[in-house]
Amino acid sequence: MRGILRRRDFLKSLGAGSILLPTLPSLLLKPESAFSAAGKPPIRVAFIWGFNGVVDSVFWPAAAPTNQVAPGVYATPLSSIQGSISPIINSSFDAVRPKFSLIRGLGLPLSPYGADNIVHEAVSVLALSLINSNDDSEGFDGPHVGSTMDNIFQYSSSFYPTVPTLAALRIAGGDPKWSVSFWRPNGGTQPPYNQVQTNQFSSDNPSKVFSSLFPNIASSGSTAKATPTPSAQAAYRTQVFNSLLADFTNLSKSPALSSSDQQRLQSHADMLSNLQTRLTASATGTTLGSSGAGCKPTSPASGSNVAQKYDANFASIAMAFACDTTRLAFYTIDNFDDNGSVSWDDDHNNSHSDFSQTSVQNNCANWRGWQATRVANFLKQLDSITDIDGTSTLLDNTIVIWVNQHGGCHNITNYPVLIGGKAGGQFNTGNYYDYRLRTKGTPGDRSVGYPLTSLWMAIMRAAGIPASEYLVQGESNAYGQDITKDDFTSQYGPNLATMRQQLLPYFYTGPA
Repeated sequence: MRGILRRRDFLKSLGAGSILLPTLPSLLLKPESAFSAAGKPPIRVAFIWGFNGVVDSVFWPAAAPTNQVAPGVYATPLSSIQGSISPIINSSFDAVRPKFSLIRGLGLPLSPYGADNIVHEAVSVLALSLINSNDDSEGFDGPHVGSTMDNIFQYSSSFYPTVPTLAALRIAGGDPKWSVSFWRPNGGTQPPYNQVQTNQFSSDNPSKVFSSLFPNIASSGSTAKATPTPSAQAAYRTQVFNSLLADFTNLSKSPALSSSDQQRLQSHADMLSNLQTRLTASATGTTLGSSGAGCKPTSPASGSNVAQKYDANFASIAMAFACDTTRLAFYTIDNFDDNGSVSWDDDHNNSHSDFSQTSVQNNCANWRGWQATRVANFLKQLDSITDIDGTSTLLDNTIVIWVNQHGGCHNITNYPVLIGGKAGGQFNTGNYYDYRLRTKGTPGDRSVGYPLTSLWMAIMRAAGIPASEYLVQGESNAYGQDITKDDFTSQYGPNLATMRQQLLPYFYTGPA
Protein backbone atom coordinates (compact mmCIF):
# COMPACT_ATOMS: atom_id res chain seq x y z
CA MET A 1 0.00 0.00 0.00
CA ARG A 2 1.36 3.39 -0.97
CA GLY A 3 2.16 5.89 1.77
CA ILE A 4 -0.01 8.97 2.09
CA LEU A 5 1.52 12.18 0.79
CA ARG A 6 -0.74 15.15 1.28
CA ARG A 7 -0.95 17.38 -1.78
CA ARG A 8 -0.35 20.51 0.36
CA ASP A 9 2.88 19.06 1.78
CA PHE A 10 3.97 17.95 -1.65
CA LEU A 11 3.53 21.43 -3.14
CA LYS A 12 5.13 23.13 -0.12
CA SER A 13 8.20 20.98 -0.62
CA LEU A 14 8.47 22.29 -4.15
CA GLY A 15 8.10 25.96 -3.24
CA ALA A 16 8.13 28.15 -6.36
CA GLY A 17 8.80 25.05 -8.45
CA SER A 18 5.14 24.04 -8.07
CA ILE A 19 4.42 26.44 -10.92
CA LEU A 20 6.37 24.09 -13.19
CA LEU A 21 4.69 20.94 -11.89
CA PRO A 22 2.64 18.84 -14.30
CA THR A 23 -0.72 17.52 -13.15
CA LEU A 24 -0.26 14.26 -11.21
CA PRO A 25 -3.59 12.41 -11.04
CA SER A 26 -2.54 10.21 -8.13
CA LEU A 27 -2.36 13.31 -5.89
CA LEU A 28 -5.72 14.74 -6.88
CA LEU A 29 -8.51 14.05 -4.42
CA LYS A 30 -10.97 16.26 -6.27
CA PRO A 31 -10.91 18.53 -9.32
CA GLU A 32 -8.80 21.55 -8.40
CA SER A 33 -7.72 23.01 -11.74
CA ALA A 34 -8.92 23.74 -15.24
CA PHE A 35 -7.03 20.63 -16.34
CA SER A 36 -8.61 18.19 -13.92
CA ALA A 37 -12.05 19.74 -14.11
CA ALA A 38 -12.11 19.27 -17.86
CA GLY A 39 -11.38 15.56 -17.61
CA LYS A 40 -9.22 15.71 -20.73
CA PRO A 41 -6.35 17.81 -22.03
CA PRO A 42 -7.29 21.29 -23.21
CA ILE A 43 -6.62 22.50 -26.73
CA ARG A 44 -3.69 24.89 -27.10
CA VAL A 45 -3.08 27.12 -30.11
CA ALA A 46 0.17 28.52 -31.52
CA PHE A 47 0.31 30.93 -34.46
CA ILE A 48 3.60 31.13 -36.35
CA TRP A 49 3.54 34.00 -38.82
CA GLY A 50 5.94 34.63 -41.69
CA PHE A 51 6.33 37.55 -44.06
CA ASN A 52 6.41 37.96 -47.84
CA GLY A 53 5.75 35.11 -50.26
CA VAL A 54 7.29 31.73 -51.05
CA VAL A 55 8.22 29.90 -54.24
CA ASP A 56 5.58 27.21 -54.75
CA SER A 57 7.97 24.76 -56.38
CA VAL A 58 10.16 24.53 -53.27
CA PHE A 59 7.42 24.64 -50.63
CA TRP A 60 5.06 21.97 -51.92
CA PRO A 61 5.97 18.33 -52.66
CA ALA A 62 7.04 17.67 -56.24
CA ALA A 63 4.04 15.48 -57.13
CA ALA A 64 0.51 16.78 -56.66
CA PRO A 65 -1.98 14.43 -54.95
CA THR A 66 -4.01 12.29 -57.34
CA ASN A 67 -6.05 10.26 -54.85
CA GLN A 68 -9.50 11.83 -54.44
CA VAL A 69 -10.59 11.32 -50.85
CA ALA A 70 -13.72 13.50 -50.96
CA PRO A 71 -15.48 15.62 -53.58
CA GLY A 72 -12.94 18.22 -54.69
CA VAL A 73 -10.34 17.02 -52.16
CA TYR A 74 -7.15 15.15 -53.09
CA ALA A 75 -4.59 13.79 -50.65
CA THR A 76 -1.25 12.02 -50.45
CA PRO A 77 -0.01 10.51 -47.16
CA LEU A 78 3.16 12.28 -46.09
CA SER A 79 4.56 8.90 -45.08
CA SER A 80 4.52 7.82 -48.73
CA ILE A 81 6.82 10.64 -49.90
CA GLN A 82 10.39 9.42 -50.28
CA GLY A 83 13.16 11.61 -48.93
CA SER A 84 12.37 15.14 -47.78
CA ILE A 85 8.77 16.19 -48.30
CA SER A 86 9.99 19.26 -50.19
CA PRO A 87 13.09 21.49 -50.23
CA ILE A 88 11.50 23.64 -47.50
CA ILE A 89 9.60 20.95 -45.58
CA ASN A 90 12.84 19.11 -44.95
CA SER A 91 13.95 16.01 -43.07
CA SER A 92 13.49 17.81 -39.73
CA PHE A 93 9.80 16.93 -40.02
CA ASP A 94 10.28 13.18 -40.56
CA ALA A 95 9.61 12.23 -36.93
CA VAL A 96 6.27 14.05 -36.85
CA ARG A 97 4.91 13.29 -40.34
CA PRO A 98 1.80 11.58 -38.91
CA LYS A 99 0.91 14.65 -36.86
CA PHE A 100 0.90 17.57 -39.29
CA SER A 101 -0.58 18.39 -42.68
CA LEU A 102 0.18 20.57 -45.68
CA ILE A 103 -2.93 22.18 -47.12
CA ARG A 104 -2.76 23.52 -50.67
CA GLY A 105 -5.29 25.47 -52.67
CA LEU A 106 -6.55 27.89 -50.01
CA GLY A 107 -6.84 31.56 -50.82
CA LEU A 108 -8.38 34.80 -49.77
CA PRO A 109 -11.16 35.95 -52.12
CA LEU A 110 -10.71 39.46 -50.88
CA SER A 111 -8.75 42.22 -52.55
CA PRO A 112 -9.33 45.66 -54.03
CA TYR A 113 -7.26 44.51 -57.01
CA GLY A 114 -8.93 41.23 -57.97
CA ALA A 115 -7.80 37.64 -57.59
CA ASP A 116 -4.55 37.56 -59.55
CA ASN A 117 -2.86 40.86 -58.79
CA ILE A 118 0.03 41.41 -56.40
CA VAL A 119 -0.93 42.78 -52.99
CA HIS A 120 1.11 44.01 -50.04
CA GLU A 121 -0.81 45.10 -46.96
CA ALA A 122 -4.19 45.24 -48.68
CA VAL A 123 -5.58 42.30 -46.72
CA SER A 124 -5.31 40.82 -43.23
CA VAL A 125 -4.91 37.04 -43.45
CA LEU A 126 -5.74 36.42 -39.78
CA ALA A 127 -8.82 38.68 -39.89
CA LEU A 128 -9.80 37.89 -43.50
CA SER A 129 -10.53 41.56 -44.01
CA LEU A 130 -9.49 44.38 -46.29
CA ILE A 131 -6.98 46.79 -44.77
CA ASN A 132 -6.77 49.59 -47.32
CA SER A 133 -9.51 51.00 -49.47
CA ASN A 134 -7.54 51.06 -52.69
CA ASP A 135 -3.77 51.39 -52.41
CA ASP A 136 -1.43 49.26 -50.33
CA SER A 137 1.10 52.00 -49.61
CA GLU A 138 -1.06 55.08 -49.04
CA GLY A 139 -4.07 55.88 -46.91
CA PHE A 140 -3.82 53.00 -44.42
CA ASP A 141 -7.18 52.80 -42.71
CA GLY A 142 -6.95 49.44 -40.98
CA PRO A 143 -8.86 46.17 -41.32
CA HIS A 144 -12.46 46.96 -42.06
CA VAL A 145 -14.34 44.06 -40.47
CA GLY A 146 -14.08 41.92 -37.35
CA SER A 147 -11.01 40.89 -35.36
CA THR A 148 -7.90 38.81 -35.81
CA MET A 149 -8.36 35.16 -34.94
CA ASP A 150 -5.95 35.16 -32.00
CA ASN A 151 -8.22 37.58 -30.16
CA ILE A 152 -11.26 35.38 -30.68
CA PHE A 153 -9.38 32.65 -28.80
CA GLN A 154 -8.14 35.00 -26.11
CA TYR A 155 -11.54 36.45 -25.25
CA SER A 156 -13.61 33.29 -25.65
CA SER A 157 -15.01 31.87 -22.42
CA SER A 158 -15.34 28.57 -24.29
CA PHE A 159 -11.61 28.42 -25.01
CA TYR A 160 -10.71 29.86 -21.60
CA PRO A 161 -13.28 28.81 -18.95
CA THR A 162 -10.62 29.91 -16.47
CA VAL A 163 -7.89 32.25 -17.69
CA PRO A 164 -4.40 30.99 -16.73
CA THR A 165 -1.35 33.07 -15.81
CA LEU A 166 -1.09 34.70 -19.24
CA ALA A 167 -4.04 34.76 -21.64
CA ALA A 168 -1.82 35.21 -24.70
CA LEU A 169 1.89 35.40 -25.44
CA ARG A 170 2.68 37.58 -28.46
CA ILE A 171 6.32 37.92 -29.44
CA ALA A 172 8.00 39.26 -32.56
CA GLY A 173 11.19 37.94 -34.12
CA GLY A 174 11.60 41.28 -35.90
CA ASP A 175 10.08 44.71 -35.54
CA PRO A 176 6.85 44.31 -33.51
CA LYS A 177 5.06 46.99 -35.54
CA TRP A 178 4.81 44.59 -38.48
CA SER A 179 2.62 42.30 -36.39
CA VAL A 180 -1.06 43.16 -36.33
CA SER A 181 -3.51 41.90 -33.71
CA PHE A 182 -6.75 43.72 -33.00
CA TRP A 183 -10.08 43.15 -31.28
CA ARG A 184 -13.61 44.36 -31.84
CA PRO A 185 -15.68 42.78 -29.02
CA ASN A 186 -18.91 43.01 -31.00
CA GLY A 187 -17.42 42.28 -34.41
CA GLY A 188 -18.68 44.17 -37.44
CA THR A 189 -17.07 47.40 -38.60
CA GLN A 190 -17.23 49.35 -35.33
CA PRO A 191 -15.30 50.86 -33.79
CA PRO A 192 -13.24 52.09 -36.77
CA TYR A 193 -9.69 50.83 -36.88
CA ASN A 194 -8.16 54.03 -35.49
CA GLN A 195 -10.18 53.40 -32.30
CA VAL A 196 -10.02 49.62 -32.14
CA GLN A 197 -8.18 47.72 -29.39
CA THR A 198 -4.78 46.55 -30.63
CA ASN A 199 -2.27 44.24 -28.97
CA GLN A 200 1.44 44.91 -28.69
CA PHE A 201 4.01 42.26 -29.59
CA SER A 202 6.99 41.96 -27.25
CA SER A 203 10.67 41.37 -27.88
CA ASP A 204 11.61 37.72 -28.30
CA ASN A 205 14.57 37.92 -25.95
CA PRO A 206 14.46 34.39 -24.46
CA SER A 207 14.90 35.56 -20.86
CA LYS A 208 12.09 38.09 -21.23
CA VAL A 209 9.84 35.52 -22.86
CA PHE A 210 10.49 33.09 -20.05
CA SER A 211 9.87 35.83 -17.46
CA SER A 212 6.51 36.70 -18.99
CA LEU A 213 5.43 33.06 -18.93
CA PHE A 214 6.79 32.26 -15.48
CA PRO A 215 7.02 35.56 -13.55
CA ASN A 216 7.20 33.96 -10.12
CA ILE A 217 10.14 31.79 -11.09
CA ALA A 218 11.93 34.44 -13.12
CA SER A 219 11.72 37.08 -10.41
CA SER A 220 12.61 34.89 -7.42
CA GLY A 221 15.51 36.33 -5.50
CA SER A 222 15.80 39.49 -7.56
CA THR A 223 16.47 42.78 -5.82
CA ALA A 224 15.32 46.29 -6.52
CA LYS A 225 18.76 47.79 -5.89
CA ALA A 226 20.39 46.79 -9.16
CA THR A 227 19.62 45.00 -12.39
CA PRO A 228 21.63 41.77 -12.54
CA THR A 229 23.98 41.39 -15.48
CA PRO A 230 23.05 38.79 -18.16
CA SER A 231 25.75 36.45 -16.86
CA ALA A 232 24.46 36.83 -13.28
CA GLN A 233 20.90 36.17 -14.45
CA ALA A 234 22.04 33.07 -16.31
CA ALA A 235 23.95 31.83 -13.24
CA TYR A 236 20.95 32.39 -10.96
CA ARG A 237 18.62 30.69 -13.43
CA THR A 238 20.96 27.71 -13.53
CA GLN A 239 20.92 27.55 -9.73
CA VAL A 240 17.12 27.65 -9.62
CA PHE A 241 16.75 25.02 -12.31
CA ASN A 242 19.27 22.71 -10.68
CA SER A 243 17.47 23.01 -7.36
CA LEU A 244 14.13 22.27 -8.97
CA LEU A 245 15.50 19.30 -10.85
CA ALA A 246 16.94 17.87 -7.64
CA ASP A 247 13.54 18.27 -5.94
CA PHE A 248 11.77 16.61 -8.86
CA THR A 249 14.20 13.69 -8.78
CA ASN A 250 13.67 13.14 -5.04
CA LEU A 251 9.90 13.50 -5.22
CA SER A 252 9.62 11.14 -8.17
CA LYS A 253 10.75 8.36 -5.81
CA SER A 254 7.85 8.94 -3.40
CA PRO A 255 5.79 5.78 -2.80
CA ALA A 256 2.68 7.99 -2.81
CA LEU A 257 3.05 8.49 -6.56
CA SER A 258 1.79 5.98 -9.06
CA SER A 259 4.29 4.60 -11.54
CA SER A 260 2.71 6.61 -14.35
CA ASP A 261 3.01 9.82 -12.30
CA GLN A 262 6.63 9.02 -11.50
CA GLN A 263 7.31 8.70 -15.22
CA ARG A 264 5.40 11.92 -15.92
CA LEU A 265 7.41 13.81 -13.31
CA GLN A 266 10.69 12.49 -14.68
CA SER A 267 9.64 13.45 -18.23
CA HIS A 268 8.84 16.94 -16.99
CA ALA A 269 12.24 17.20 -15.29
CA ASP A 270 13.94 16.14 -18.51
CA MET A 271 12.04 18.86 -20.37
CA LEU A 272 13.13 21.51 -17.83
CA SER A 273 16.73 20.38 -18.11
CA ASN A 274 16.57 20.66 -21.89
CA LEU A 275 15.02 24.11 -21.65
CA GLN A 276 17.76 25.30 -19.28
CA THR A 277 20.39 24.13 -21.77
CA ARG A 278 18.68 26.05 -24.57
CA LEU A 279 18.29 29.22 -22.53
CA THR A 280 21.92 29.14 -21.43
CA ALA A 281 23.15 28.63 -24.99
CA SER A 282 20.93 31.42 -26.28
CA ALA A 283 22.03 33.89 -23.59
CA THR A 284 25.76 33.37 -24.11
CA GLY A 285 27.26 36.23 -26.05
CA THR A 286 23.86 37.47 -27.20
CA THR A 287 22.62 41.04 -27.21
CA LEU A 288 19.16 41.23 -28.68
CA GLY A 289 17.75 44.43 -30.12
CA SER A 290 14.86 46.18 -28.42
CA SER A 291 11.45 46.64 -29.96
CA GLY A 292 10.56 49.68 -32.04
CA ALA A 293 14.03 50.03 -33.61
CA GLY A 294 12.69 50.83 -37.07
CA CYS A 295 10.59 49.18 -39.73
CA LYS A 296 13.09 46.42 -40.47
CA PRO A 297 13.84 43.37 -38.37
CA THR A 298 16.21 43.95 -35.47
CA SER A 299 19.34 41.88 -36.06
CA PRO A 300 21.08 40.17 -33.15
CA ALA A 301 24.58 41.29 -32.23
CA SER A 302 27.61 39.65 -33.77
CA GLY A 303 28.30 36.22 -32.35
CA SER A 304 24.72 35.39 -31.36
CA ASN A 305 22.98 32.30 -32.65
CA VAL A 306 19.53 33.19 -33.94
CA ALA A 307 18.45 29.56 -34.24
CA GLN A 308 19.09 29.03 -30.53
CA LYS A 309 16.98 32.08 -29.73
CA TYR A 310 13.96 30.75 -31.63
CA ASP A 311 14.38 27.21 -30.34
CA ALA A 312 14.66 28.46 -26.76
CA ASN A 313 11.47 30.50 -27.11
CA PHE A 314 9.57 27.63 -28.67
CA ALA A 315 10.77 25.43 -25.80
CA SER A 316 9.40 27.99 -23.32
CA ILE A 317 6.07 28.02 -25.15
CA ALA A 318 5.92 24.22 -25.03
CA MET A 319 6.64 24.30 -21.30
CA ALA A 320 3.97 26.97 -20.78
CA PHE A 321 1.47 24.75 -22.59
CA ALA A 322 2.49 21.86 -20.38
CA CYS A 323 2.18 23.95 -17.20
CA ASP A 324 -1.03 25.67 -18.36
CA THR A 325 0.39 29.13 -17.80
CA THR A 326 -1.02 29.96 -21.24
CA ARG A 327 -2.83 28.14 -24.03
CA LEU A 328 -2.28 30.74 -26.73
CA ALA A 329 0.95 31.91 -28.38
CA PHE A 330 1.67 34.07 -31.43
CA TYR A 331 5.23 34.23 -32.77
CA THR A 332 6.24 36.20 -35.86
CA ILE A 333 9.30 34.53 -37.32
CA ASP A 334 11.35 37.05 -39.26
CA ASN A 335 14.87 35.65 -39.53
CA PHE A 336 16.31 33.37 -42.16
CA ASP A 337 19.65 32.00 -40.98
CA ASP A 338 21.73 31.29 -37.88
CA ASN A 339 23.72 34.51 -37.80
CA GLY A 340 21.21 37.05 -39.12
CA SER A 341 23.15 37.78 -42.30
CA VAL A 342 20.04 37.42 -44.47
CA SER A 343 17.92 40.54 -44.04
CA TRP A 344 14.22 41.17 -44.41
CA ASP A 345 15.02 43.15 -47.56
CA ASP A 346 16.87 40.16 -49.02
CA ASP A 347 13.85 37.94 -48.55
CA HIS A 348 11.43 40.61 -49.76
CA ASN A 349 13.41 41.21 -52.93
CA ASN A 350 13.67 37.48 -53.54
CA SER A 351 9.90 37.14 -53.23
CA HIS A 352 9.51 39.71 -56.03
CA SER A 353 12.01 38.00 -58.33
CA ASP A 354 11.53 35.59 -61.21
CA PHE A 355 10.52 32.31 -59.54
CA SER A 356 11.80 30.31 -62.52
CA GLN A 357 15.39 31.28 -61.70
CA THR A 358 17.36 28.62 -59.88
CA SER A 359 19.05 31.16 -57.60
CA VAL A 360 15.67 32.51 -56.46
CA GLN A 361 14.39 29.00 -55.77
CA ASN A 362 17.55 28.11 -53.85
CA ASN A 363 17.34 31.26 -51.73
CA CYS A 364 13.74 30.50 -50.82
CA ALA A 365 14.52 26.85 -50.09
CA ASN A 366 17.45 27.76 -47.83
CA TRP A 367 15.86 30.70 -46.01
CA ARG A 368 12.38 29.25 -45.57
CA GLY A 369 13.91 25.86 -44.89
CA TRP A 370 15.74 27.43 -41.95
CA GLN A 371 12.40 28.70 -40.64
CA ALA A 372 10.81 25.32 -41.29
CA THR A 373 13.43 23.66 -39.10
CA ARG A 374 12.44 25.96 -36.24
CA VAL A 375 8.80 24.92 -36.72
CA ALA A 376 9.74 21.24 -36.91
CA ASN A 377 11.76 21.50 -33.70
CA PHE A 378 8.73 23.04 -31.99
CA LEU A 379 6.46 20.23 -33.18
CA LYS A 380 8.94 17.63 -31.96
CA GLN A 381 9.24 19.41 -28.61
CA LEU A 382 5.46 19.30 -28.20
CA ASP A 383 5.39 15.65 -29.23
CA SER A 384 8.04 14.74 -26.67
CA ILE A 385 5.88 15.83 -23.72
CA THR A 386 3.22 13.52 -22.36
CA ASP A 387 -0.05 15.34 -21.72
CA ILE A 388 -2.09 15.18 -18.53
CA ASP A 389 -4.09 12.14 -19.63
CA GLY A 390 -0.91 10.07 -19.56
CA THR A 391 -1.38 8.69 -23.07
CA SER A 392 -1.40 11.56 -25.59
CA THR A 393 1.26 14.18 -26.19
CA LEU A 394 0.98 17.96 -26.18
CA LEU A 395 1.14 17.88 -29.98
CA ASP A 396 -1.91 15.61 -30.06
CA ASN A 397 -3.88 18.34 -28.28
CA THR A 398 -2.38 21.44 -29.87
CA ILE A 399 -3.07 23.38 -33.07
CA VAL A 400 0.06 24.90 -34.62
CA ILE A 401 -0.70 27.26 -37.51
CA TRP A 402 2.25 28.20 -39.73
CA VAL A 403 1.14 30.57 -42.47
CA ASN A 404 2.69 33.36 -44.47
CA GLN A 405 1.60 36.89 -45.18
CA HIS A 406 1.23 36.01 -48.86
CA GLY A 407 1.04 33.11 -51.25
CA GLY A 408 3.55 32.99 -54.08
CA CYS A 409 4.79 36.45 -55.06
CA HIS A 410 2.67 38.63 -52.76
CA ASN A 411 -0.57 37.04 -53.97
CA ILE A 412 -3.76 36.11 -52.16
CA THR A 413 -4.00 32.66 -53.75
CA ASN A 414 -2.46 29.34 -52.75
CA TYR A 415 -1.19 30.34 -49.32
CA PRO A 416 1.55 28.10 -47.87
CA VAL A 417 -0.27 26.47 -44.95
CA LEU A 418 1.11 23.93 -42.48
CA ILE A 419 -1.11 22.78 -39.63
CA GLY A 420 0.62 20.86 -36.85
CA GLY A 421 -1.12 18.84 -34.18
CA LYS A 422 -4.26 16.75 -34.07
CA ALA A 423 -6.52 19.09 -32.05
CA GLY A 424 -7.52 16.24 -29.77
CA GLY A 425 -8.25 13.95 -32.73
CA GLN A 426 -10.39 16.40 -34.71
CA PHE A 427 -7.94 16.82 -37.60
CA ASN A 428 -7.20 14.17 -40.21
CA THR A 429 -3.43 14.63 -40.11
CA GLY A 430 -0.43 13.16 -41.88
CA ASN A 431 -1.46 14.22 -45.39
CA TYR A 432 -0.58 16.59 -48.19
CA TYR A 433 -3.98 17.99 -49.15
CA ASP A 434 -4.86 19.64 -52.43
CA TYR A 435 -8.12 21.61 -52.58
CA ARG A 436 -7.42 23.32 -55.90
CA LEU A 437 -10.32 23.46 -58.32
CA ARG A 438 -9.61 21.11 -61.22
CA THR A 439 -12.13 22.01 -63.85
CA LYS A 440 -9.96 20.39 -66.54
CA GLY A 441 -8.82 17.53 -64.33
CA THR A 442 -5.23 18.74 -63.89
CA PRO A 443 -3.77 20.02 -60.60
CA GLY A 444 -2.46 23.19 -62.19
CA ASP A 445 -5.79 24.21 -63.67
CA ARG A 446 -6.54 26.57 -60.76
CA SER A 447 -4.35 27.85 -57.96
CA VAL A 448 -7.16 27.79 -55.38
CA GLY A 449 -10.30 25.90 -54.55
CA TYR A 450 -11.42 26.81 -51.01
CA PRO A 451 -11.28 30.10 -49.12
CA LEU A 452 -9.10 30.32 -46.01
CA THR A 453 -12.30 31.06 -44.12
CA SER A 454 -13.17 27.36 -44.19
CA LEU A 455 -9.95 26.36 -42.46
CA TRP A 456 -9.95 29.18 -39.92
CA MET A 457 -13.52 28.34 -38.85
CA ALA A 458 -12.62 24.63 -38.59
CA ILE A 459 -9.69 25.51 -36.33
CA MET A 460 -11.87 27.62 -34.06
CA ARG A 461 -14.51 24.90 -33.83
CA ALA A 462 -11.83 22.31 -33.03
CA ALA A 463 -10.72 24.53 -30.13
CA GLY A 464 -14.26 24.51 -28.77
CA ILE A 465 -15.31 27.98 -29.89
CA PRO A 466 -19.01 28.01 -30.88
CA ALA A 467 -19.98 29.41 -34.25
CA SER A 468 -21.80 32.30 -32.61
CA GLU A 469 -18.49 33.69 -31.32
CA TYR A 470 -16.72 33.84 -34.68
CA LEU A 471 -19.66 34.50 -37.02
CA VAL A 472 -20.16 37.87 -35.34
CA GLN A 473 -16.64 38.65 -36.55
CA GLY A 474 -17.60 38.24 -40.19
CA GLU A 475 -20.20 38.68 -42.87
CA SER A 476 -22.63 36.48 -44.82
CA ASN A 477 -22.74 33.76 -42.15
CA ALA A 478 -18.98 33.15 -42.20
CA TYR A 479 -15.84 34.45 -40.49
CA GLY A 480 -14.24 37.40 -42.26
CA GLN A 481 -15.26 40.07 -44.71
CA ASP A 482 -17.30 39.09 -47.77
CA ILE A 483 -16.63 40.55 -51.20
CA THR A 484 -18.33 39.07 -54.25
CA LYS A 485 -16.43 39.51 -57.49
CA ASP A 486 -16.77 37.71 -60.79
CA ASP A 487 -13.05 37.01 -60.97
CA PHE A 488 -13.15 35.32 -57.57
CA THR A 489 -15.97 33.07 -58.74
CA SER A 490 -13.93 32.09 -61.78
CA GLN A 491 -11.04 31.13 -59.48
CA TYR A 492 -12.99 29.29 -56.80
CA GLY A 493 -15.96 28.04 -58.79
CA PRO A 494 -19.68 28.83 -58.58
CA ASN A 495 -20.04 27.53 -54.99
CA LEU A 496 -17.75 30.08 -53.37
CA ALA A 497 -20.51 31.58 -51.20
CA THR A 498 -21.40 28.13 -49.87
CA MET A 499 -17.76 27.13 -49.31
CA ARG A 500 -17.21 30.24 -47.19
CA GLN A 501 -19.72 28.82 -44.74
CA GLN A 502 -18.28 25.28 -44.60
CA LEU A 503 -15.75 23.86 -42.19
CA LEU A 504 -12.90 22.56 -44.34
CA PRO A 505 -14.09 19.10 -45.44
CA TYR A 506 -12.19 15.86 -44.84
CA PHE A 507 -9.34 17.56 -42.98
CA TYR A 508 -11.70 18.58 -40.16
CA THR A 509 -13.52 15.67 -38.55
CA GLY A 510 -14.99 17.34 -35.45
CA PRO A 511 -18.53 18.53 -34.73
CA ALA A 512 -20.25 21.02 -37.03
